[in-house]
Amino acid sequence: MQHESEPQPGTGAEPDHRPRRPGDPAAVVLGYLNFSSGAFDPAAWRAMNDLFAAVEPPETELADAAARVHGLLIGRLATLSAESAAFRDVRQARAVLDLLFAGLVPAYRSFHRDLLEHQPPGGLERPFLLMAAAQAAGDGFRDPPDDRWNLDDPHGQA
Repeated sequence: MQHESEPQPGTGAEPDHRPRRPGDPAAVVLGYLNFSSGAFDPAAWRAMNDLFAAVEPPETELADAAARVHGLLIGRLATLSAESAAFRDVRQARAVLDLLFAGLVPAYRSFHRDLLEHQPPGGLERPFLLMAAAQAAGDGFRDPPDDRWNLDDPHGQA
């Protein structure tokens, strides 16, 4: 009996073993942000990369790419929360989006301005930095201390 992944005799066709990409990378990222407890999920990382690819021309890093992706994610989250029972409670996704785009991105650039002054706007705000931070944030949602997300006092001395 032939399996689907095996080539058919005489056709010369090779099996396609490439992983299938989801048709809605924003939903993949938002699902990860909303339901993750910090586990690594390569599909979510790939989906964030796909979102950046969707807003930038090939071989170009736009200064506002992260802001564009943020806008896409906020818009898609609104749609998903209205249409999908799985996304009725999107508090965690909203909190992580706020933490990443309103907190981490500007704070990271500001804190490291002396070391990163040669980096153009948009050069740091890339998909894998955002997903590494999202993964860490998801880990914090398991049992966050009360002041963990105080962006005004990142060292917990308030």
